[in-house]
Amino acid sequence: MAVQQPTSDPQKPAFAAIPSPLLELLPDAGAFASNVRRSKFIWVIWALLLSLVCGGLFVLLDLDSAALPMVFIAIFVVPFLLWRYRKLSLYIIFSAAILFEVMPGDISDGFFDQVPFFWNVNTIFQRRGMSFEALPINLFELTFLIAGFGNMVRNVYMRTVKIQFGTLIWPLAMYTLMVILNTVRAFGEGQEHTIVLQEIRSQFYLITIYLFAFNITDPNVDVKRFAWMFAVCAGIKGLAYCYRRYVLIAGLPLPDQGVGSHEEAFFFCCFVGLLLAAWLVKMRGSLMVWLWLLYPAVVLGNLATNRRAGTAALVIALPILIMAAIRAMPKRRTMAIVLGVMMVTLGPVYYFAFRNSESTIAQPARAIKSHFEPNARDESSDLYRQAESANMMDTIKESPLTTLIGYGYGKPFLKNHPMADISKTYALWDVIPHNQILWVWMRTGTVGFVAFWMIIAFAIIRICRLMILAEKDDNPWSQLLALWAFSIVVMGIMFGLLDLQLSCYRNMIFLGLILGLVERNLYNRARSSMVEMVTNAS
Repeated sequence: MAVQQPTSDPQKPAFAAIPSPLLELLPDAGAFASNVRRSKFIWVIWALLLSLVCGGLFVLLDLDSAALPMVFIAIFVVPFLLWRYRKLSLYIIFSAAILFEVMPGDISDGFFDQVPFFWNVNTIFQRRGMSFEALPINLFELTFLIAGFGNMVRNVYMRTVKIQFGTLIWPLAMYTLMVILNTVRAFGEGQEHTIVLQEIRSQFYLITIYLFAFNITDPNVDVKRFAWMFAVCAGIKGLAYCYRRYVLIAGLPLPDQGVGSHEEAFFFCCFVGLLLAAWLVKMRGSLMVWLWLLYPAVVLGNLATNRRAGTAALVIALPILIMAAIRAMPKRRTMAIVLGVMMVTLGPVYYFAFRNSESTIAQPARAIKSHFEPNARDESSDLYRQAESANMMDTIKESPLTTLIGYGYGKPFLKNHPMADISKTYALWDVIPHNQILWVWMRTGTVGFVAFWMIIAFAIIRICRLMILAEKDDNPWSQLLALWAFSIVVMGIMFGLLDLQLSCYRNMIFLGLILGLVERNLYNRARSSMVEMVTNAS
């Protein structure tokens, strides 16, 4: 006799079959509504307290500006946001590094060089006429410390404390150790602490942002987000520099130092690298459309910086990038060869057509010509840099100890070879020189210099590894990241050789984040491969 299966009772609720111990754990509608009401009540209380704080500050301190109340609001709100949204701090730091200049310039648009994200807290208050003395810390460092502390507390609370380092940590740690050693020497010798901090901050930013990015990013979503953020931010800066050049100083000669900071030329060149990488991997969709739409503004903005280093970096980095794509990405080889042929064919035509022109579009051609037939201004600049490099080499060779472990930070380099005193336009002219490759050697010695080149070598090897792996699984975003990161590293070295870049806060933040993202991508791939191997073996 067949056993009759019990039929479901249409009168019973759907959850009647759930065991009662589990059913008791499910919140009912009343409890859920109560939690929502409690959350709204807490937000109302917080809003009331913030309103009282702002109003009280205006009354008690007789303020005529909302700056200080806004600072207090940020003190309350930012920690909560950074706790609630773990990656928000990294997005803020990345966007700020592209957008906000470190110090105000001579030609101001009234915004990007006035946002005090990289200013010391003391400087912010002093510029507003208030006497204030505190630790020499800037808003970026405060944001980073709050985010780091919040992530640490969050991990402890959730019992997920685990700091990962990646392959690049070894040369980075070795280099940072030499930076610390020479910082201690500088303070021990009584060097001016503000100058020492000006030199070393960017060096510590590199390793800390690398670790932060490596531990909290997710390449599956963050590569696209960072590419979009960079494209938008660099495009906005391109538009801002076009406004400075063609509206604020329209009709006037371009200033010798351009219309903005030295770092902007680097970021504009990185935009070109991103566009080229996206084109090589056949990227489709809105990102590619916006890259092309913003490209003219970025090119004109780059010309407004008046930096020969930008032209030199592109001329050297782009062919190297194309050769890397030909070697490591067989599926993109045809496109890379076509692009290489176009550059070889059209480049000389552009150079011979515009090398003697005074138009804006001819500036790259004039920059290339200046290396062979420099005008009076370029010849003077070249002679200054030659004397600067010779003096740094003399400083490096001052003693066997200096050669081995460094000259230390904060001290002016020796001036055995005559050079112009430009302290009126650049106060740190004999402390932070243009040739920053030699600056690294001078400050950290041969040990630190070797560690620096190990960072570059490790980075290029890891990026090439990512190119090969991304090509195998045909992942366009990983391919984009690899090609873009390769161009960033190569152009970073070229800018460091010719201009003030390796000591710039924004550049090292940007480079550290990109390297952290590359290393996280490789780490996730290795972990996935290991899991797959274990699964197949079992």
